[in-house]
Amino acid sequence: MNSHHEQAHVPAKPRDKTPHRRDKILFSSFLILVVLAGAAFSASLLLAQHTPSRAASAPQLNGDIATMQSAGNQSLRLTVPSTSRLKTNAQAATTSAPAFNNIGISTATNTTAANFDSAGYSYSFNALLETDIEPNLPFAYDGLQFQWPNINHVSSPTLTDNWQASGQVLPLSASGAHKVGFIGSASNGAVSGNALVTYSDNSTQTFSLGFSDWTLGGSTQSPAFGNKIVVGQARRDSRSGEQSVKTYLFYASINLDANKTPVSVKLPTLTSKAQLHVFTYTNDVAPAHDYNNTGMSGDAYTTAGNLDGAGNSYSSKALSWGAGYTISYNQGFSGEYSMQFQWPDVLPGTPDNYQANGQTIAITPVPLAAKLGFVGAATGGPSYGTATLHFDDGSQQQFSLGFSDWTLNGYTRAPSYGNRYFEGMQYRNTRGGQQKINTFLFYAEVDLPSGKNVTSVTLPASTNQGQIHVYSISTGVAGFFDNVGVSGDQSSLFGNFDGGYHSYSAQAMQNAGVIFSTPAPSDMHPYRVNGINFYMRASNDVVPDNWVANGQMARVNIVTSATTLGFIGSAVNGGSTGTGLITYTDGTTQQYTLGFSDWCATTPQYHNSVIASMGYRNGAYGQQAIKNNLYYAEVPLQMNKILDSVQLPTTTGGVMHIFAVAEGLGNYNNIGISDDHATKQANLDGAGYSYSAQALQSAGITAGTTFAHDGFNFKFGTNDGGTTLAGSPDNYVAVGQNIDTVPTAGRTSIGFILSSTGGGVSGTATIYYADGTSQDIPLGAADWCNGATAAQYRGYVVATMKYRNTPGGQQSLANYLYYTSYTLNNTNPAGPVTKIVLPNLPQLHIFSIAYK
Repeated sequence: MNSHHEQAHVPAKPRDKTPHRRDKILFSSFLILVVLAGAAFSASLLLAQHTPSRAASAPQLNGDIATMQSAGNQSLRLTVPSTSRLKTNAQAATTSAPAFNNIGISTATNTTAANFDSAGYSYSFNALLETDIEPNLPFAYDGLQFQWPNINHVSSPTLTDNWQASGQVLPLSASGAHKVGFIGSASNGAVSGNALVTYSDNSTQTFSLGFSDWTLGGSTQSPAFGNKIVVGQARRDSRSGEQSVKTYLFYASINLDANKTPVSVKLPTLTSKAQLHVFTYTNDVAPAHDYNNTGMSGDAYTTAGNLDGAGNSYSSKALSWGAGYTISYNQGFSGEYSMQFQWPDVLPGTPDNYQANGQTIAITPVPLAAKLGFVGAATGGPSYGTATLHFDDGSQQQFSLGFSDWTLNGYTRAPSYGNRYFEGMQYRNTRGGQQKINTFLFYAEVDLPSGKNVTSVTLPASTNQGQIHVYSISTGVAGFFDNVGVSGDQSSLFGNFDGGYHSYSAQAMQNAGVIFSTPAPSDMHPYRVNGINFYMRASNDVVPDNWVANGQMARVNIVTSATTLGFIGSAVNGGSTGTGLITYTDGTTQQYTLGFSDWCATTPQYHNSVIASMGYRNGAYGQQAIKNNLYYAEVPLQMNKILDSVQLPTTTGGVMHIFAVAEGLGNYNNIGISDDHATKQANLDGAGYSYSAQALQSAGITAGTTFAHDGFNFKFGTNDGGTTLAGSPDNYVAVGQNIDTVPTAGRTSIGFILSSTGGGVSGTATIYYADGTSQDIPLGAADWCNGATAAQYRGYVVATMKYRNTPGGQQSLANYLYYTSYTLNNTNPAGPVTKIVLPNLPQLHIFSIAYK
C-alpha cells in the first residue's frame, strides 16, 4: 500500500525535527496538534447537518485561526518522515558516492558560511524549510524517490551540501527506474553539459544534462533545457544578510536504456563561469500514488498550485507540518492516539491530493479498526457524495462523505457534515501572490462495522455541487473521544455537541464548578462528583472531549473494590436511553441501562442529577441565551468483582453523549440532601429537589451521629466519609443492588429509614442468611411530601421538615422521612444476615439500615 495510506503505529519515540521549520510551529517532533474526529453520517444526516448560511450581509463566525492553531497544537504529535520506510536507493548508499564539493545553503545567522555562486550568495536554509525542503527528507517527484542531503546547516554551517559538476561519478541502483532524476540548479547563468551513463556490460551512453539559473535571471527568464521548477524560495542569503531575490530548485531527467542495467552516471565537466549544481539524484522508484490535484504551493511559486480550479491553493509555509510527516491524532488520557495520518510525501507544487472522481484507494487491513478517518476539504462550497467501503470478506458498505468549503465560504458559513478542525491557515496562495482569507483542512470519519477489516475505499464519483479533496486516510481504534462538545467563548466555531455546531461553554462550565484536564500528567485534575473522581477532557475549542454512545468501548480507570460505575453526560435532540455491557475480569458480564436527559431539558429524566447548570451555550456565530445542563448517572457494580471493560449503550431516542466514566467506592448512589446555601448539590427526585441538611439537623439527623428510634440506632453517612450530609452520596436508590451487612450476633429485628419520590411505592426486598436461606419482606415508603399515606406502606413518619431545597432556593413544603421494621428469621441454624437485595424501584430511597 502507498506510504501515505498506511495505518501507522505510534512510535515509542518520534524523531526530533532537525531543524525546526521557520514560520511554522516551532516545536519538536512531539509537537501536538489537535486533529479532530467526526461522527459517521448517512446521506440523510448529511443533509440535516448541512448548515444554512447566514445572511451574507453580516456573518460573524466565532473563531480565530491563531487561537485554534494554538489550542490544536496541544494534542497532536508530528513525526518527521523516516527513510527506513522507503526502499534503499543509490543515494542512500552515499558511501560509494563522491563527497560534495560546494556549500550552497546558509542560515540567516551565518550567511557567510556558504558560497553557492562564487560571489558569496547562497540558498536560504530557512526559506527552503518553508517549501518543505528539510535535511534527510524523503520525497517523491516524477515517480522517483528522492532524499535531501542530511545536513543541518544550523549546527553544521560549513558542511558541503551539493555536487558542483566536475566529472564526479555517481552510483545508480541496478533495480531502479529506467531514468535518472536530478534536482539542482545552475549558478551564473543556465548551463548544460554531457553526462555519461555506464551500464553493467561496460557500454556507455552520453546524455545532455542542463540546469536553469537558480534565480532565473532575477525572475526574468523561463526554465531552460526542459527543466521543471521543483520549488521556489522568496529570498536568498548574501554576505551581508538575507536578500529578497527569488531562488529556485529545478528537476531534470535522462532516460536510460530499458534493456540494460545501469551502474553509474558521470556528471559533466564544465569550464565556463556558469556552473551546474546537483543537490540530490536518484533512479529509485517512489511508492505509487494517483494524486490528481495540486492543492499546495510555495509562497514564492504560487502558480504551481490550483486546488479550486481558479488558481488558488494552500500555502505550504502556513501549514504546520511538512511533506511525508506522520500526524498522530486525537490523544487520549493514556497518552496514546486514536489514529495516525501519513501526509503526502510530495513537495508543494506537485499533485498532492485525491480530487474525488470515483477512484478506489487501498487501505491496509487493520484488525479491530473502528473508524476510517479522512483529512481534506471541498472547493466550490460544502460538498458531499456517496463513497463505498470494501472489506476483506468481499462485502461492501456505502456511506456519505462530505467536506466543508475550504474557506467556509469566505468565512461566512459554519462547518458542515459534522466536520472537525484539522488545520487552519490565515491566508491562501493565488496566481498573483497571497490573499488574506482563512482556509481550513477538515476531518471527517465513518464508523466501521465490528468484525470486518476494510481494505479499500472508493471515493464519490460525483457530489452535490463542488469538488471533494482528500489528502490522507487512516484507520482508528475504538475507545477514544469522538465529539467536540465544549468550546471557548471566543472561539466556538468547531464546537459541535448537537450536530448543529452548538456546544457547551467552557467558561460557563468552569464557573459552575466543572474541572477540566489534559493528557499531560501535570495537568490531570479530578472533578469529584458523588464521591467519584472523574477526568473531563479539556477541548481547547477543537479537541474531541466526549463519546457519542453507539456501543463502543470506553476506557475506565480501575478502582479497587469499586461498587459504583458513574457517568457524566447528557443527550441532544431529546432524552436518550440504552443498554450497555459491563465485563469483569472473571469473564462474567452485567447488562446495565443508562439514560441521559436532553442538555437543554427543563426537567431531568432517568433520575439524573444536575451537576452543572449553565445560562448560555456557544454556537458557530457566538453565544445563545439557552440554559443547558450537565448530568450525573450511575449503575451499581457486582460485589467483589474487578471491572475489565465497559461497553457504552446503543441508544434510542436522542443522541447520548458521555464525557467521563469512572468507578467509585461505597454503595450510596444518590445525593438527596443539600446545604441551604448550595441547593444544587443534591437531586433526590431527578428534578433537582432535595432534603435540607439544616432542616434535618433540626429534626435530630446529622452525619456521623446516632439517630435513636424505637430501640434502633440509625446512622446517617456518606460514601466518602464526609462530616456533613450535604452534597455527597447519602442514600440508596433501590435498583436491585446487594447491600452487604453483617449485624452483631443476637439481633432479631431490622429497621429502615426511607422515603420515595414521584408517589408512594412498594416492592419486595430479600434478606439472606449465613446458611443460604432467605426471607422476602415488603419494602416501600410514602412520597416524601405526603406523610398522610405512610401507613399504607407499613411505615410512619420519623422526621418532619418544614421546607425542602430546590435548585433556586427553599420551598415551604413539609417533607418527611419514614420508618419501618421487620422481625428477622435468624434463629439457629439460619445464622446472621449476610446481605440484603433491594427491590428494583428507582423511586425508593433508603437512608439508613439498623439492627436491634
